[in-house]
Amino acid sequence: YPVPSRVIQSEAKNLDDIKVDVLEILRRFAPLDDKEGYVVHNREVVASPNRIKYDYITTSLNYNYTNGEKSMLNIAFRNNTKDIPHSFTDRNTLLYQEDKVYEVKDREQSKTVIPSLDIYYQLNLKNGQHLYFDVVGTYLGSDYGRTYSMTEQGETPMEIVSKTEGDKYSLIGEAIYERPLWGGKFTTGMKHNQATMDNIYQGDALTKVSMKTAETSLFAEYQSKVKKLNYTLGIGAMRTFYSQGDAKQEKYIFRPTLNLSYSLGKVFLRYNASLSGYAPSLSELSDVEQPMDAYQVRRGNPDLKSVTYFTNRLSASYRAKGVSAEVSARYSYDDKPIMEETLYENGRFIRTYDNQKAFHRLNFQANLQLQPFKQYVSIKLNPYFNRYISRGNTYTHTHSNWGFRGSIIGMYKNWIAMLDMFTSYHEFWGETINKGEAVHSVALGYNKEKWAIQALVFNPFTNDYHQGVENVSKLAPNKQLAFSRDFCPMFMLNVSFNLNF
Repeated sequence: YPVPSRVIQSEAKNLDDIKVDVLEILRRFAPLDDKEGYVVHNREVVASPNRIKYDYITTSLNYNYTNGEKSMLNIAFRNNTKDIPHSFTDRNTLLYQEDKVYEVKDREQSKTVIPSLDIYYQLNLKNGQHLYFDVVGTYLGSDYGRTYSMTEQGETPMEIVSKTEGDKYSLIGEAIYERPLWGGKFTTGMKHNQATMDNIYQGDALTKVSMKTAETSLFAEYQSKVKKLNYTLGIGAMRTFYSQGDAKQEKYIFRPTLNLSYSLGKVFLRYNASLSGYAPSLSELSDVEQPMDAYQVRRGNPDLKSVTYFTNRLSASYRAKGVSAEVSARYSYDDKPIMEETLYENGRFIRTYDNQKAFHRLNFQANLQLQPFKQYVSIKLNPYFNRYISRGNTYTHTHSNWGFRGSIIGMYKNWIAMLDMFTSYHEFWGETINKGEAVHSVALGYNKEKWAIQALVFNPFTNDYHQGVENVSKLAPNKQLAFSRDFCPMFMLNVSFNLNF
């Protein structure tokens, strides 16, 4: 083994103890895959099917008051609840490791409740001037729990229990002034977001972590046109600040924006670009350790820094009678993004975070819509291609994803029928690829002015269903696949109605 050149100090008193020290040094510094015995292969197979269950409930209540053309007040109360008693990642499996067999049970439960109050006020002044004010107060309560057990036949089970409770209070305020200027429109404004977060971690020890964040941005932009060219030029600055314990950090980010659009008869060209940023989350900053299984530990990194983010998009669209088409290309870049990092310490793999080198996204897509029989039939086709390049401090990964979404919609009087399908969409970040479901559905509905009803069937033409997660870390790669080879068609009923008074 190529042991690094360094002085080895040992407190051993005899030859056998010295051998133990040397073997430990070799194990630590040798590549994990240089010799059989330093690579652990875990193969898990389904022991029994597992449930997946979730409830998403969204409610809103709005009050709107208009004082002629002078002003407008809107007050909205919203609440979003997401309850997942049986997670997608739950599993009952048999784990095969060399000549040993373990029974694995993994259970996750999570619940989030997000009520918010939004007060918006618009004041219309003389000479085309406007003032806009918006204040939003939000609370986010989260509750997460996980129980993992790994049992060898006849042995005491190894069990890991972890629980995280979170509270987040946010206040967001925004003010915008707008007026005509030099044949165009000038807009300037300010936005501030103040938040306080507390996480309580329960497991081997009870730990509470708190963080305060503030995000302030100022901007000014001018919108006008030169013949067939419409343009918007914007300039702004953003300050991010957060403090956790004795650690504090602030960052200033320059935020220019550019929007261009040009008309060539039936062809319309658009380009937009912007520079912005974001700060790390509390769970990413917390250095609390939470075991994941017998080999892995999740840990945050208090030394994370805010990230600068750039995105731009170019598109061309065409419209004619019975047909419309658009092609677009988008590129975005995160500078020193907060992405995962896998370390090996004392026989365990540490899943943590760090400011990596860069992350690039490329997206190409086309949207084609045809109406061969006037408004009665509409055909939509949407092929796309995603390319991801993830450059970490110790790794570089690339991933490509071809995909397609399409639908056929038929309408006659108040009736609507639809066939919709899409392939698996992949999201890649850091060293993890999330592979979404491939689904098709058939729907039949009836619409009236104040109510509508629609019946849907998911996957009526196949009994195969799957989605998965793949981690491509060099030290501890893994693949997970949740699937059904006997997937029954799933029925859903949508009912909507409006109460207006």
